[in-house]
Amino acid sequence: MRNRVAAAFLAMVLLGSGSLAHARASRFCRRHCAAAIAACVQVGGRRPACRRATIRQCKHDGAVCSVTTTTFSFPTTTTFPSGVVQLEASNVQTLYEIGLGVPARGSEFVALEVTIRNGGAGNVSPVGIVLHAAGLDYASYGAYYGPYPPSARPGACDIFTSVAPGGELTCGLVFQVHEGVTSGRLTLGQYYTTSAVSSSEFAIPSAMRPTTSLTIDAVSEVAFAGYCSPRPGFKVVQFAMTLTSHGASGLALDVYRLALLADNARYTSACGYLVPDPCDGAIGVPVDGASSCTAAFEVRESVGAGTLLYDDGRYQASADFALD
Repeated sequence: MRNRVAAAFLAMVLLGSGSLAHARASRFCRRHCAAAIAACVQVGGRRPACRRATIRQCKHDGAVCSVTTTTFSFPTTTTFPSGVVQLEASNVQTLYEIGLGVPARGSEFVALEVTIRNGGAGNVSPVGIVLHAAGLDYASYGAYYGPYPPSARPGACDIFTSVAPGGELTCGLVFQVHEGVTSGRLTLGQYYTTSAVSSSEFAIPSAMRPTTSLTIDAVSEVAFAGYCSPRPGFKVVQFAMTLTSHGASGLALDVYRLALLADNARYTSACGYLVPDPCDGAIGVPVDGASSCTAAFEVRESVGAGTLLYDDGRYQASADFALD
């Protein structure tokens, strides 16, 4: 009888120990596998599937999610070290315009060329490379939106080209990062090699963000303007304005980029191009230059002050006004 009780007690202890170990492994994997899951997603996997596969593998081998970052130095040779992938960044630039693309407010573009020398056993996709800067990892623009923001810029890395074992490729990547980042390194995750591979740390230069400004040269109430004859309870307000570029390109003055904000309402111009010197869309603004035009708005009679707004989807500028 005593032997049976002892055996049952021992079985309970062993079962409890196994459950405890399993719980500890699960907690470890949930806490430490974020980078490995992200790397799986960056190479084309779906996040739920990547998470399940990575967590399952981690429970059997915790080293899967214990990635160490290593920077490798290479001799000048055409034979790459076996099992090693080399990353080298060059021509690093900070940009606020690439073609028609501009970064989100508070962000900037970091454009660079990456040279990949593949001494590993599998193909390496350049868009799987991330930029590690100031404690954050940034996926390349090409991983989601194509090689670059809308642009004809040549030499961009793309999802259709990868580096085979023993091969080498130099191409361009763009990252949208927080404004003011001063240095970073390129990193390739363990899905390509046995440990994460990083380039040497490199400086990220600073740049001046382009802006634009709007000046109201004259504003007055008029009897009519173009197609606008005021309806009862409304009036026509006409503006002469100047838009100035401070490094910004692609600016143009037309009424569809203008709006008037007053009395908690937004007004657009529907008065046409029959006013003197109209904002008709044919007026471009040179970089670091200025252009002027006239536009009219039909607004409620109660409007006595407000804001004239320019917004082309890339740049915004505004100026306040008050009617006499």
